[in-house]
Amino acid sequence: MTRINIAIIIILIFSTVSCSKDEDAYPCDYPFIIMNVDPVLKDGSVTFSATILQDGKEEIVTYGFAWRDNKWPSIHTDHYLYPGKVDGDTFTHTISTAGMLSDKTYSVKAYIATSTYEVYSNPLTYRK
Repeated sequence: MTRINIAIIIILIFSTVSCSKDEDAYPCDYPFIIMNVDPVLKDGSVTFSATILQDGKEEIVTYGFAWRDNKWPSIHTDHYLYPGKVDGDTFTHTISTAGMLSDKTYSVKAYIATSTYEVYSNPLTYRK
């Protein structure tokens, strides 16, 4: 083949490929969630906040936060809570720090569960 034929084939291939739309940025069947900011400690409580970036293809059965005194909290082995209904894509929850040890670092992750998937956010830490 000549260089011109190869160039035409390459141009035709690239002309059929298009950029992803915003809704295709995370082409997953499962939800995608992130923690928004570091947990806020104030007046004997700590507030967690998370945003759902993608709902996924299944109904969200439950969601909330898991926390513990190491890096990998899980809803199966650690403290967790269900904060109620999500308004929009963001949810927050405030808990008392009573019972948490002073000068101890805790990790928190947001989570979402569907009938098939259990998804966690990036972990963040806070110190009482």
